[in-house]
Amino acid sequence: MILRRQVDKLKERKVAELKEQGVEYEDRMEQLMQIEHPKPDRDFIYNTFNEFAAKHPWVGKENIQPKSIAREMFERYQSFADYVRMYQLQRAEGLLLRHLTSTYKTLGAIGARGVSDGRGAGHRPLFGANGARHGFFSVG
Repeated sequence: MILRRQVDKLKERKVAELKEQGVEYEDRMEQLMQIEHPKPDRDFIYNTFNEFAAKHPWVGKENIQPKSIAREMFERYQSFADYVRMYQLQRAEGLLLRHLTSTYKTLGAIGARGVSDGRGAGHRPLFGANGARHGFFSVG
């Protein structure tokens, strides 16, 4: 549901862009069919997983499914309510909360303390007190 809403938003933006450029209807529809949910750093993620799977045969035929839900909230500095409003997820709040909880637990399990801004300016807290202050999770 959440990924479908992300795709819908991307398609809305793409349609407006293509109409502005004067692209014919058939060409617009063809381009829209190629849109999928955001997968930031997809090549890095897939390559890393494939290297891991090659060294660990118990992984078998499983594959990863990268998503960009928590990351998008973080990068846009959105609260839970903001994200729900943006994608009209009022009927899927539980699903979003489960996903964010799973993300939070995973980050805690791997010891993720923060993220680098890529410019050498250090790390910012990913969730923790910063996330709680902005509506990701409560600190308790």
